[in-house]
Amino acid sequence: MSDEVVVTVFGTRPELVKLCMVIEEMDRRFDNHVIVHTDQHYDYDMDQLFMEELEIRAPDHRLSQRSENPVEQLGAMISQLSHVYGEVKPDVVVVLGDTNSTLAGALAAKKSGVLLSHIEAGCRSHDKTMPEEQNRVVVDHISDILFAPSRIGVENLRDEGITGPSVHLVGSTLIDVCRRNLEIARSKSKVDLPERYALVTIHRAANIQDRNRLQAILDSVEIISESIPVVFPVHPHTSKMMKRWQMTPASEGLKICPPLGYLDFLKALAGAEFVLTDSGGVQQEAQVLGVPILTARKETEWVETVECGGCRLVDADAEAIIQNSLRIINDDEFRASFSRRGSPYSETEVSKKIAEILFESLQWRGTVKS
Repeated sequence: MSDEVVVTVFGTRPELVKLCMVIEEMDRRFDNHVIVHTDQHYDYDMDQLFMEELEIRAPDHRLSQRSENPVEQLGAMISQLSHVYGEVKPDVVVVLGDTNSTLAGALAAKKSGVLLSHIEAGCRSHDKTMPEEQNRVVVDHISDILFAPSRIGVENLRDEGITGPSVHLVGSTLIDVCRRNLEIARSKSKVDLPERYALVTIHRAANIQDRNRLQAILDSVEIISESIPVVFPVHPHTSKMMKRWQMTPASEGLKICPPLGYLDFLKALAGAEFVLTDSGGVQQEAQVLGVPILTARKETEWVETVECGGCRLVDADAEAIIQNSLRIINDDEFRASFSRRGSPYSETEVSKKIAEILFESLQWRGTVKS
């Protein structure tokens, strides 16, 4: 055990899921592991329910910002995090992914003179208009210790001049979480699902803040639901935009519901004929579960899911969404092609590796006292 202070920062539902086993391993390895919740997601269904199901301990610090303006939100988080860092005096700050919480945790750390570690380093969509791409690039370039989830991530970092012993290929933390919780989900989840169905998740700004793109996706989903029931847990931001533009799909085969808890969602994903999504995390989970993926984006930072054939990019193109969906439903050979080359995610004990490497990195830098 080490008596150095490690701070892990998170603030959204995807971060909660991906970090739950990291938090466990950090607690085992470090005596002083402080977790900070930025409150970026503060809806019960998007936050507290996930913490309860994944048995994540209560945060040591919870910020109080509530702004939906991304600039105001980022500024408030950085200011409050700097005060937390000043109080707990961390030796290293750990962030994951590409959210505003990730960027705020990283910038506050560097401005406070603290070592920074980034999990999911090197992911690139190569679309710099995406807020997530902007965040992940900045965080990678100011990080001291980088944990890449795939070979492609390491290559992306190398192409940007980030190489050497600070870069570690460890795999995706989400994969261990998915594998550990799948049987629990199947036994404990009470979610009501059709015998055969497709699953839809849409939440990214590029899709929901563009009226034409959102309408095209919803129109596609409505048509697909005439051939197979469609389960559509609606993200709060998506619901808000649907109400604003009075988009109300009414097909009998379309089951629109509030966001699902983690165990309910994992069970729903595992049993789906396919998933239509714009979520990177869902892409990874579906790949591990062998569920065909249609990604409603022009590009993805999880390129390996496309390279192995498990994912097809359909953008918000109604024709592409409908054609691929119906082929998956009706063509067994086409459906089987999504899993023919296997999953690119074969790593195990990823969170444990991260905690061990972080400990060794601190020791190498001469900061570990024990």
